[in-house]
Amino acid sequence: LTLTDDEATATATLVLTPRVILENGAVSTVTARLSHPTTEATTLTVSAAAGANTVGGDFSLSSTTTLTIAAGATASTGTVTVTAVDNAVASGRKQVVVTATAAGGRGVANPSDATLVIRDDEYGLALDPVSGVTGQATEAGGMATFTVALLSQPSAAVTVSVTRWNAAGDAPDETEGEVSPSSLVFTPQNWSTVQRVTVTGVDDDVDDGTVAWKVRLDPSSGDADYDGLAPVDVDVTTTDDDDAPTVTLALDPSSISEAGGVSTVTATLSHPSSEPTTVTVTAVAGAYAVGPDAEIVIAAGETAADSDTATVVAVDDDLDNPVNRSVTVTVAASNGRGVGAVAGATLTLTDDDVAGLVLAPTPLEAAAGGAGADYTVRLATEPTGPVTVAVVSDNADVKVPPGSLTFTASDWNMAQTVTVTASPDEDDYADSATLAHRASGGGYDGVSETLGVAVAEAGDTRVLAASSQEREAPYSIAGARVRVRLAPLSG
Repeated sequence: LTLTDDEATATATLVLTPRVILENGAVSTVTARLSHPTTEATTLTVSAAAGANTVGGDFSLSSTTTLTIAAGATASTGTVTVTAVDNAVASGRKQVVVTATAAGGRGVANPSDATLVIRDDEYGLALDPVSGVTGQATEAGGMATFTVALLSQPSAAVTVSVTRWNAAGDAPDETEGEVSPSSLVFTPQNWSTVQRVTVTGVDDDVDDGTVAWKVRLDPSSGDADYDGLAPVDVDVTTTDDDDAPTVTLALDPSSISEAGGVSTVTATLSHPSSEPTTVTVTAVAGAYAVGPDAEIVIAAGETAADSDTATVVAVDDDLDNPVNRSVTVTVAASNGRGVGAVAGATLTLTDDDVAGLVLAPTPLEAAAGGAGADYTVRLATEPTGPVTVAVVSDNADVKVPPGSLTFTASDWNMAQTVTVTASPDEDDYADSATLAHRASGGGYDGVSETLGVAVAEAGDTRVLAASSQEREAPYSIAGARVRVRLAPLSG
């Protein structure tokens, strides 16, 4: 199957920017374009020849003379320029004929010639100051000025547009300043009368420092000597009036359990910066660690990160804190322009520890007249200082060693052994006692615990003799008939 192309051969065109230059060393750039793309690259070799009222010494062609239009494209790459050469002769308008030879492009023909006009120096704009402005434009309303006149009397009115451009001069930029008026008109009568242009800074809430931009003056006229002159740029700066932004943190939630609770940290700026701001959360030993996301990046021109957050994770302790702990989440903030104060956020760590005494085993069994029975005591939580535990028995026949137990922050969870001894009494009946444990110091004031002790008398055999199995037997107490459950005592 053969598909016949219905596209005509592309046409090449030479473009001169600007097409009119002054003889004082001004430069015109040569580019080329195609009417539509081709499947083959196009190469154009540029040359320049003297035209009307021109000799070879009035201009020069750049050493690079080749322009290339890639396959599928319509605009050329490569840089070819024609530069005017100044002289002291008043010769009026000169013409340079720019030509090009085309190759490739599936048969692209040579483009039509383009004519560059070189004008004497006396045609143009007279600026005061020659460069820059008088005064300083500021965001706080400060103004700068410069004046404009024509270098020579035109044959027709000349209108000069006044516009705002970025520092590179490659795009309009109306964010940094205002200009007044927006155009100047010079006539054959007032051409030499200076007209003032006023530049005023535009206030914003961005910390962007001193910003450079340009005021562009672009003349047009029915006078061929002024029409099409290259625009003239005046360099201007606007001084910032914004301080470095401050950083504020927020926590969600602001209260978490110290047992590994997690809070999300967000950051905001008091006003935007022209540079990205990085906020890094720093850990506080013993309070919280920083999660896998430690950095928050706020883009230039924004006051908050779109979705960037950090996390903090509570670090548990073994202290029974009388009140929940409060710590300040701190960050380090930076950007290319500087950051002001950082307002930390308060994080509450809710305590999960309860002070207490841990006794084991409970209840305790001891034999009267025996070697004694052991149990252990330790603290449930880390104390803030030394803790003294006094042990008191409510039964004179059931004794504990004199003195008290002492625990510190380093051995609070190491069990200490207490030996209980029981003396035989006269009734030969099973006995019991309650051991009271009272703590003081180290945040343990008022903490207490009891331990029940069952004492078996050596001569108490009535229940054991009755039966080796649990049973019920009738008894009379104060004339009342009751049933008592009897069971063998262990030991």
